[in-house]
Amino acid sequence: MDMGRGRPQGTDGYDFAYRMTVDDRYKRAAEGRVTLRKFVSAQAVLQILKATWTCLGALYGVPPNVEAVSSCAFGGIAVLLGTLGLKGSSKLLRFYIFFTIVSVGCALMPFASGNYVGKWRDNWEYLQVTGDYQRVLYYTLEGVQELAGILLQLVSVLIAISFLKNVTPPKKRD
Repeated sequence: MDMGRGRPQGTDGYDFAYRMTVDDRYKRAAEGRVTLRKFVSAQAVLQILKATWTCLGALYGVPPNVEAVSSCAFGGIAVLLGTLGLKGSSKLLRFYIFFTIVSVGCALMPFASGNYVGKWRDNWEYLQVTGDYQRVLYYTLEGVQELAGILLQLVSVLIAISFLKNVTPPKKRD
């Protein structure tokens, strides 16, 4: 469709504003799909790192907390649903949003209950006595990883909601 040579074929020229509105919505949807795909990929990498971190901690004698394991499980399900939902199913994207929010809730539980702060404080005192910094470093990195994951997942939810608004047709008002 070459706009430089006058009116495009197949139109009478009066639908220009409508076509520009539709084109803009499709453009925003395409950009949203690309952005959401990047965030779902980053979320997948984060879930793999979180699962690896939890398994490595268990190998070194740190008992995995239930919240971290459940956050990994719900986050993995969310990544799977997000990947499938990007291929065209808005229902799967809605489930992606739900499971991502549940994963964020599970990841926030240790922070809300003071679990991370308590472990960090106890291990800081242990560091002062023994000079063994590995425990403090472990819990610090775990906390930073969880906070980065929470932030990434919340931004992913906002992008998915925006994408769904651009993909679904506007509701007709009577």
